[in-house]
Amino acid sequence: MADAEHSESHGEHDIWEHMTPEMQKELKDEDSVAWNQVVGVLLLIISVGLVLAVFTAAMSGVFTSSL
Repeated sequence: MADAEHSESHGEHDIWEHMTPEMQKELKDEDSVAWNQVVGVLLLIISVGLVLAVFTAAMSGVFTSSL
């Protein structure tokens, strides 16, 4: 019988309906800033990787052409 009270899924509750519109806007704004920062870091990592790949390719081309 105790299992019957916990049988509903945890995903069925909408947490947003318990928040004020001001709190919803504040949380969405914070999420937006956080995602912008995450995307910026990922783009930085990809850019550094591409620069290193181009540098490595250029240096290997320089070293093989001098042989």
